[in-house]
Formats: sequence, C-alpha cells, structure tokens
Amino acid sequence: MAHDGIVKKSGGLPKISFVVWAFNQETFVRAALEAALAQDYPNLELVFSDDCSTDATFEVMAEVARAYRGPHEVVLNCNRENLGLRGIGLHVNAIMGLASGSLVILAGGDDISISTRASVLHDAWAQAGYPEGCLYSAVELFDRIGASRGVVGGFAEFAQQSIRQCVRLGAKGVLGATLAVTPGLFVRFGPLPDGTLFEDRALAFRSLLAGQVIYSPQPLVHYRHHGDNLSGIENYSSPARWSRWINGVGASFLGFSTDYKTFSKDTGQPVDPGVLKEIDAGLQRARRCRPLVSAQWWKRLTAAWFFSEDFPLRSRLGFIRSITLGRDPRG
Repeated sequence: MAHDGIVKKSGGLPKISFVVWAFNQETFVRAALEAALAQDYPNLELVFSDDCSTDATFEVMAEVARAYRGPHEVVLNCNRENLGLRGIGLHVNAIMGLASGSLVILAGGDDISISTRASVLHDAWAQAGYPEGCLYSAVELFDRIGASRGVVGGFAEFAQQSIRQCVRLGAKGVLGATLAVTPGLFVRFGPLPDGTLFEDRALAFRSLLAGQVIYSPQPLVHYRHHGDNLSGIENYSSPARWSRWINGVGASFLGFSTDYKTFSKDTGQPVDPGVLKEIDAGLQRARRCRPLVSAQWWKRLTAAWFFSEDFPLRSRLGFIRSITLGRDPRG
C-alpha cells in the first residue's frame, strides 16, 4: 500500500482518493467521470481505472483526463489484463496500489456520485475520529435510461451486529456502489484474494472486525440499475452468471475465515467456534444453491428452497415457484 496513516495538506484536510473504476461501460462512464471532476472536496486525488475493457471505456477516461484543467491530480490506469475474470477484488487491489489518499472512495463507471459525496463522507469520518474501516450511504436508484426509482438505504445497523450475525448474513447490507475504505484494511489483512467477487462484503467484514462501519442516510450516489449489474436478477436464468455468482459467495465465506483467523492471531483473542460454524454453514448453503439453474426441475426446487431461506414466506414461495417452472422470478 502507498501509506498507512492520515495524509494531510497544510489546510488540515486529509487527502481523499476518488476512484472511478470500470469495465466495458463506455455508454455510462463519461457521466461517472464528470461527477468525479465535480466533487467539491478540496484535497482530492482522482483515479480513473479501467479493467482492460474491450470497448472504448479507457479511451473515454483518457480523453476526460487530458481535458481536465482543475486543481486535482489525475491518475490514469488501464490494467494489462481483465482482473475481473479472477475476481473483482483483484481490481480493487490494483486501485489501492495506485491511490495515495487516507480514504479511498469507489465510484462505479455506470453510476453518478453527487458533487458533495466526498465532503459528506469526510465529515462523517472526521466526526467518528478518522477510524480505520469503511463508509457507505443510501442511493437513489435509476433505471438504464435515467428515470428515478426512489431512494434505497443500506443496512444502517450493520455496525451493531456481532461477528456471528455478520457471517450468518453473509456480510450483506453495505452498498458496494457507495463504498469508501481506508487503506489500513489492506495493510492489516493483505490484498483481497483471488475469486473475491463481492468486495463490499469482504471490506465490510474486515471493518467490523478491526475498525468501524459508518453509514450516511443521505443518498450520495445515483445507482444505475441495468442488466449488467453484478447483482442483477438475470443471475437466476444464466448458467454462466449464476456459476460466477455462487462461486463468489463461496469465496466470500473463505475470505471471512482467513480474515477472522488473522484478526484473532493479531489480537490474541480466542477463535469463537460459533463464528467458524457460521462460516461452514455459509459454504454448505452455497453448495446447495449451486443447482439453481439446473436443467432438472427438482434440483432447481431444492436449490431455490435453500437460496430463499431468508425471504418473507410469500416472496419465498413465489421465488421457488418461478425458479422451479423455469420462469423469470420477476413474474
């Protein structure tokens, strides 16, 4: 990592790295980049990182960077290979090696951050005493053509969970599109491992272990919902997408195990067998959910039963029926 501590200018504000990271998002990325340039936080580093796109995403990034005449440094990066093939977390690792800020804000290439996003997150972070950890916020949901679908919040009580509860829920609830992290999480636990698909879950879990998770109820990101979203409902009908998704779920629980044992060793705290039991249960559930897109309806039925165990009863029955009959779960 570039540093481990608070980097400040003479004005006293910590340096923040605002990262726009993307893969094959030429349609949307210019708006994301312009939103980064419009941030009103004064001590800002801009990082534009492309994961070896096959479209014109990087060309747009380079054009915007060349045209920029503002006060902030711009770091431009294009990975030599598509790291996302081995896990989105690998692109995050690359970003953390480029960024020099004390806080790194991650902005997707298909989303739009409001101009005060960096400032609001800084103020929340400062009020908490600049802890190690992560910050996240609510979002305003938009469809592919830009129509608002309302505000969506995250799990505001994430930080009040026990480690067991966090693992039981798969560390879900921190909205990855709004995530900001401190580099110390990578210094302490190392880079995210190969296969990490859900970087938000991994980093939120690390933050709950060794730092703090801070939530802002203010929607700081216009989150664009479309067919290529990682968590899109299309996962339930595409064997390739489902395989990637469920492999990522398994990798999350393996990562929890590694990070939990690292934390226990570093702090001298005894390992809680209950946490390891929850991790094993998560791995077993991922295995049982794997046949969700099987050609055999009875395998889909069983997998849908395990996958939807946390759904409200009516939603669970509707989901199971749709999956079993091979229909779109949206009805």
